[in-house]
Amino acid sequence: MASFLPFRKMAAECLGTCMLVLVAKGAALSLASATDASGALKNLPGSLAGGMGVMMGILVTGGVSGGHINPAVSVAMMAVGKLNWKEVPAYLFSQFVGAGLGAFLILLNYMDAFDGNVHPPKVMGSLPGLSDSFGNLILDQFIATFLLLLCIISVVDQGHQPGGLLVGMSVLGIGLGFGMNAGAGINPAVDAMPRILGIVWEGSTDDQGWF
Repeated sequence: MASFLPFRKMAAECLGTCMLVLVAKGAALSLASATDASGALKNLPGSLAGGMGVMMGILVTGGVSGGHINPAVSVAMMAVGKLNWKEVPAYLFSQFVGAGLGAFLILLNYMDAFDGNVHPPKVMGSLPGLSDSFGNLILDQFIATFLLLLCIISVVDQGHQPGGLLVGMSVLGIGLGFGMNAGAGINPAVDAMPRILGIVWEGSTDDQGWF
C-alpha cells in the first residue's frame, strides 16, 4: 500500500505545487492590474515569478519527493527510470490538489482586486498570444515542454548543482522564449487547476475560449 500511496512524498508534492501556484499566479494577478504595461513588459516579471516559484518549490520539497511539482516531470522521470511507476498516480493527484489549493488561496488573497479590468478566468490560465492556430499552439507547447524536461533530466542525471536554481532559471528562459506565443503553460496541473477555479469563481467562461 505504501508504494502506491507514499504519503510523505504526496504531501511534499502538494505543498511544492501549491507554492509554485501562489508565486506564479500571484504575480499574474498583480501584473494584470498594471493596465499601463504592455504584454511584452509583463512577460519578463511573469516569467521570473514562474522560475522563482519553481525554485522555491524544489527548495522545500526536493529532498523528500524530488520536487517534481509538475505532472509532465513525474511522467518523464518514470520513463527514464527515476520514479517507480506505482507512485506516479499519487504524484499526479498530489500535484493537481496542490495547484487547486494554491489557486484558491490566491483568489481569496486578491479578491478585492477583481473588477472590470481583472477577470480570474482570463488571468489564472495560460492563453494564446502571438499564435492562434491549433497546430502552432501544439508545436509551441511540445517544444517548450521538451526543453523543460530535457533540462531537468540533465540536471538530475549529471548532478548539476544547485539543482533548484538551475531548473528555475530554465523555466525563466522558457517563459521568455515562449510566453508571448502561447502562454508557456508547460505544467498541466498549474495550468488546469487555476483555470478551472477561476472559471468557478467568476461563474463564466467568457474569457476562456481556449479552455
